[in-house]
Amino acid sequence: MKPFQLDGLQPLWDKTIVDESATSADFCVGEPIKRESVFVADSPWEAGKMNYTHVFKDGDVYKMYYLAHYCASDNIDERDLQGVLPEKTTIKISNTFICYAESKDGLHWIKPNLGICSCYGSKENNIILRSIDLPEPGDFFDNFFVFKDTNPNCKKEERYKALAYSNLYKLAGWVSADGLHWTRKAVFDIEGYFDTLNVCFYNEKTGKYNAYVRSFHDIPADGDINRGKRDVRFIESEDFLHWSAPKLISFGDLEDYPLYTNNIMRYYRNPNILIGFPTRYVERFWWTKSFDELCGKEDRLKRMKQHPRMGLTVTDCVFISGRDGKRFNRVDEALFSPAVETPLNWGYGDGYPAYYLLETLSDDGVNKEISMFLPQRDVRSMQGDIAPTNLYRYTLRIDGFAYYKAKYQGGEVVTKPFIYEGNELRVNFSTSARGGMWVILRDEDGNELKTCEYIGNSIEKRIIFEDGEVADFAGKPVTLTFELRDAKLYAFQFLNK
Repeated sequence: MKPFQLDGLQPLWDKTIVDESATSADFCVGEPIKRESVFVADSPWEAGKMNYTHVFKDGDVYKMYYLAHYCASDNIDERDLQGVLPEKTTIKISNTFICYAESKDGLHWIKPNLGICSCYGSKENNIILRSIDLPEPGDFFDNFFVFKDTNPNCKKEERYKALAYSNLYKLAGWVSADGLHWTRKAVFDIEGYFDTLNVCFYNEKTGKYNAYVRSFHDIPADGDINRGKRDVRFIESEDFLHWSAPKLISFGDLEDYPLYTNNIMRYYRNPNILIGFPTRYVERFWWTKSFDELCGKEDRLKRMKQHPRMGLTVTDCVFISGRDGKRFNRVDEALFSPAVETPLNWGYGDGYPAYYLLETLSDDGVNKEISMFLPQRDVRSMQGDIAPTNLYRYTLRIDGFAYYKAKYQGGEVVTKPFIYEGNELRVNFSTSARGGMWVILRDEDGNELKTCEYIGNSIEKRIIFEDGEVADFAGKPVTLTFELRDAKLYAFQFLNK
């Protein structure tokens, strides 16, 4: 087996480094903890329908973009009504808004009055785009993913870019100098179905834009795409104009089931690793007694009048990771499952995390953790009712999307051969009071270093070997064995100290 050259932090959910055939500890999914609501979509123009939220840090400011759906029959400004509806009509006019919010700390958000777009006769709102202003009649937005372009050759007037599903079912590219005032640059000639959050970033290693978009496969002969399988595909471009043909990302021999949003991003603790939080679409094709006993029965039956799948589909979120951008490992146990039943959940729309990771302090104010945002939507919003969306913060342990756990009787995690540089080993682990961890560093000739028993709970515990130095094995093919007892293992890293 060819040794792998380590490239920074190695989370154990990245199967590139783990020898699963020699590992006896159990692989487990993380347990996000629900915290406070950080944002509420309750403005009149939002109508409670906040979709496809995504955030990035731009200098000292965190920027949030999201989709809001608006529908009204009165108090609409003149531009909305001009040439569209006769006077005193009772017919509703629909519009879709792209909205913007910002924060200094990523936790406390404001909706600035931008003065860009009119709604209810006023420009005092946080709307940056309206579907009614699109050039083609009947055009709309179904997503709008914004990112800041890190391409060193990027024009300053195009420093911010966006992918959007618009122009009558096509994927379009938008550009902006300030992230607020936008121009549609092009409608791309790409085959696919793009009605989800299609994500994009500039890849400094390849000098290309990488994007992950939505499509379908296994569409039946009658052409009903909703009976096909929703999937995630990879495209790339050198100029944000001409894109490669979409290629289905691979999960190896794992079950082929539908995935909706993908939320693929570079892991901020090691940008060579990609992670994602795709929504898993689960449609049951007939009503059973389980649905009779599931929460929200009457609302579910009401939604089914639109289409049966609106009442028979539920969604959750799983975790994926990979390195080459095309092949991914997938954890099939849900990272975000629908919450304990209420009259307003367990519907189509659970488990759509915002595109966002933020490192925050835990409740003790000392230790670090990862914060993610998850919208809690009221299922009534799927049937046209106004029902405000809350954006809740969830926290996980650093590197804790998945991990290895050994019971009290013990278990091991063994790596594949790798080569490292450095003179110090740090480990993210936890044990019980009676549990423990022992670490063995071994080269291909059988020479090894061992530790004493380690106990504790740390995201970066310094590991000292009893009979040698980490630097003695640097540059050689080695393996690590972690012997665990009532303990959890998350990640490790070699450093130069």
